[in-house]
Amino acid sequence: VAAPAAAPASASASAGVINMLSIAAPQQVLLEVKIAEISKSLVDQFGANAGFARTNGSW
Repeated sequence: VAAPAAAPASASASAGVINMLSIAAPQQVLLEVKIAEISKSLVDQFGANAGFARTNGSW
C-alpha cells in the first residue's frame, strides 16, 4: 500500500517546488467602507423598538 503512495510524491519532488509567496507584481485591493453610528437615545426619539436596537446582527 505504501509503494503506490510514494510514487506521486517522488514525481512532484522532481518537478521542483513553486514558491507561491513571491509574486511578480504587487496586488492592490480597493476597499470602500461605510460606517454608521447612532445613539440609543436618537433611536428612542424615532420610536424604534428597544429590542431592535439591541440585536447583535445575527443575519
